[in-house]
Amino acid sequence: MDITVKTMGRLVEYEIADVTAAATYYMAETYFDFSRSVAESERPTDLKPAELEAYEMELDETAFPFEEKAINVHEKNMELLHAGVFNAWTEKSLSRLSELMPGRYAKHEMSSGFLGAVDSYVYRSPVSQVSAPTAGNADTTPGESGQTEHPAATAVDEGGVKDANPK
Repeated sequence: MDITVKTMGRLVEYEIADVTAAATYYMAETYFDFSRSVAESERPTDLKPAELEAYEMELDETAFPFEEKAINVHEKNMELLHAGVFNAWTEKSLSRLSELMPGRYAKHEMSSGFLGAVDSYVYRSPVSQVSAPTAGNADTTPGESGQTEHPAATAVDEGGVKDANPK
């Protein structure tokens, strides 16, 4: 395992996207395979049930850091994905991460279809919104709607700037 990881690490140093992604994927799989091998290794037959349970817990504790290392290395390929490298190796890492961490990487998104048009935001100054008639008072001018307005709401100077402290 150490020789494989070291060799793959040297390939990453080439800094060629496809080579880096492939080497990273294989490093992660090496860690995961070792983790799985430890967890699934042969158990001694002469252990009592309590001893066997303790043995299996020890194996799980030994295997867990290697599985975590595999996840971390696969996530390095996701960093390549964020940098714009999308190839078979980054896709394979994403697939493995969706198996290893489904809560984070196996989320299925629902599509609402294609948008017919993209709405855009048009900036309107607050003054134009205050002086523009609304549906309820289209035939009235500000202050004539029969409702009491705050005095500052109608105090607009000649430049169109609202004065918060009318004179």
